[in-house]
Amino acid sequence: MATERQTVDIDTFPVNSEEASLPTILQAIAALSEEDYRELKAWLEEYDWDRWDKQIGRDSESGVLDFLADEVRLKSRRRPPCLFRKSACSRRLCLLWL
Repeated sequence: MATERQTVDIDTFPVNSEEASLPTILQAIAALSEEDYRELKAWLEEYDWDRWDKQIGRDSESGVLDFLADEVRLKSRRRPPCLFRKSACSRRLCLLWL
């Protein structure tokens, strides 16, 4: 019989500083079953991507990434016109754009 997993809202989960110390967390991870470890790993990967997305959003809004957009605009002005019919051209995949 499979046990039903509980979902934990990380933002409202009460944790005291002793429970949240790195050695305590590492010991708890080492004691996990294989299934729980895989679940934790998947959660951490998703959490990491969410943090990345939020950081990119903050950087974009603050203008930190403006140099990338400027670089793309500059490079697009220097590229030659496409030699293929527009309907057959995929500039994202076109080797002439490299």
